[in-house]
Amino acid sequence: MPIPLPVIQPQLYCLMNGVIDNMELQLPSKQLINLRGEIDYYGASYILSKYCGISLINKPSLGNVAWIHGWIPDFWIDTDPRLVTSQNPNKEQLILTSKLSVENYLRKNGYSNTYAIGLPVVYLKHRKIERLKNSLLVMPGHSLDYTTHNHWKFDNYVDEIEKISKYFKHIYICIHPSCLKHGYWAPHFQAKGYKIIEGIDIWDRNALCRLQYLMSTFEYVTTNSFGSHIAYAAYFGAKISIYGSYAEYREEDYSNDPFYLTNPDLLSKVIYLNSYQKVKQEFNELFVEPQEAIIRKSWGEYEVGLENKKKPSEIKKILQLNFFNSTLLDLNYYVNRLRGKLKIRTRLKNINTKLPKLHK
Repeated sequence: MPIPLPVIQPQLYCLMNGVIDNMELQLPSKQLINLRGEIDYYGASYILSKYCGISLINKPSLGNVAWIHGWIPDFWIDTDPRLVTSQNPNKEQLILTSKLSVENYLRKNGYSNTYAIGLPVVYLKHRKIERLKNSLLVMPGHSLDYTTHNHWKFDNYVDEIEKISKYFKHIYICIHPSCLKHGYWAPHFQAKGYKIIEGIDIWDRNALCRLQYLMSTFEYVTTNSFGSHIAYAAYFGAKISIYGSYAEYREEDYSNDPFYLTNPDLLSKVIYLNSYQKVKQEFNELFVEPQEAIIRKSWGEYEVGLENKKKPSEIKKILQLNFFNSTLLDLNYYVNRLRGKLKIRTRLKNINTKLPKLHK
């Protein structure tokens, strides 16, 4: 089912709260879109359309395709298919993922229609972007619209960045759109005179292009949390580190998260997998002061699945983009949507028949 645009559009919020304009760093402008499903997240289908030389935008059936958009490190494999996919997929659904290790795990668990093709970033057009020497991009842990993290040590983290600021000529702070709405991080950094960049937005068709520019512009990237930005930074050639007061997640932070409300048995697992203890155990070499970080490009290429990048002809075959198959898929898509609408109307009718009639 299509995912509507957010009620509060993040770019309007940013303009009202002093976040820098895209032109200052020559970032691509934001273009918000409606989402059919995960294949549209962060503009993935637009990137694939350009790569394959065909339009995937007018193929409604592709809204049922799950292209796992985030980084799945190897230590996440063998946990639970729902965690690996961040959803509740059916076993007939077409699932696209980054690495063969993920494909093999999902196929072993009955998801036979899974293919490793790399993350969407591997299909971005190569761009020659000048990297700013001695520049640092700070990417704090981020919230979602329906999560809260008031226990994070905002001021402590700002102070820790202040301590290493002498090693850098340019420092920008990249804040997730949801954190901007919640008032996390930005006010604390702005109070010290730092410039704020809005992070990428799931509804932005240019999101991954913006990410490419950011990660290719800054020489160093640092964070205080676990997330896909670590693999992306390494892939685009930035020197990535994990530093400062770690942004731990707690179970109560997700009390309104739809996924964990449906799958409460997974919450403690994901909290542990994202914890300082576990991440340091797996990636101890990343826990250095930002100025000591090194390039880890080959590691980043593995983590985003560059070796599994497919040719346009292979993508078309996986997506069944011949006339007969795509017509059947589109027809099935519309039938399922119509069934959903009929169910809603039937429920509303039943509710109305149960309501007491009002007397005039």
